[in-house]
Amino acid sequence: MGQKSSLFAWSIALALAAGCGEKFSEGPGSGGAGTSSGGSNAPDAGANTDGGKSGAGAATSGGNGGRAGSAGAASSGGKAGTETTMGGSVPIAAMTGDGGAGGAPVDVSPPIPVDGLELWFDASRGVGQVNGIVSTWADQSGHHRDALQTANNLRPRLVDGALSGKPALVFDGAADGGDYLKLPTLDADYTKGLAIFMVTQQKEPADLQQCVGFFEASNGSEMDDFHVGVWQNTPLLEVIEELVHDTNYTALYDAPQMLGAMVSPSETAVMRRNSNVVGEGQVTPPANTPRSEVFIGHTLYQGCAPFQGAIGELIMYSRAVTDPELIQIESYLQKRWGCCTQ
Repeated sequence: MGQKSSLFAWSIALALAAGCGEKFSEGPGSGGAGTSSGGSNAPDAGANTDGGKSGAGAATSGGNGGRAGSAGAASSGGKAGTETTMGGSVPIAAMTGDGGAGGAPVDVSPPIPVDGLELWFDASRGVGQVNGIVSTWADQSGHHRDALQTANNLRPRLVDGALSGKPALVFDGAADGGDYLKLPTLDADYTKGLAIFMVTQQKEPADLQQCVGFFEASNGSEMDDFHVGVWQNTPLLEVIEELVHDTNYTALYDAPQMLGAMVSPSETAVMRRNSNVVGEGQVTPPANTPRSEVFIGHTLYQGCAPFQGAIGELIMYSRAVTDPELIQIESYLQKRWGCCTQ
């Protein structure tokens, strides 16, 4: 009964949308081209439609209100502010395509599997900036585990064309600490494994033997940790003290790369780069322990160098993905970034 009632209500909503036209488009989640004015750091028109947070300008009209950049005021239902945002956090269930009749959203399937999705950061959406540097990066998974950095001197920058000709977060790798972002406590069940995917470009370090962390979750140095990065000029996946680290494969520098790190419940693990295997091993999935030290572009391992380079996208699952899902995710990332096919 509940489902039939919902379908009936949705049919009525669609009918009203076609009849009311623009008025309907001003409600929460409206899609379409978006014509509001504002700052220049907004994504392509219609890229995100959560409460009208995205569009051609800094904020579109919306009953829930968009958020305008410092260069412009918010439009109908919006909220003016001094922080520029690029896109916004879009719950998976609210993702839409181009606007239909009267601005009504057109449902589309998300480009990646959502089962077990714990984190999803995309440089084209949800990047908050203060004075030209990144203060927050909104998690698109629906869990709202937004990444942030409160120290001005440790904030990365959103740079146009930084990664495969597209905007990405750029981390300076400064010797006195280096830029990074911190996430809230990550609490998930890893009984079904773990999968992490990233699109990144690392600048070649002065010391090729030194370790560098791209993503890490732990409760302190070498405590409950899982980590993706490089060490001894080789891609690295580490869970506690178990590694995938095949020195037959050297790290890739100064070029875009798509990394995949997966651990199955059967304790087999693999590292992938640009759809090719670059290491395999026996790794136990992480324990089901909340981890309070979670970073993008940073590690708590002693003696490691700060990450220097660009990060465009990060996706994490609390399970191993199937082979068809692996193809789906990698194909999406390759198409999204126009890179990383070899």
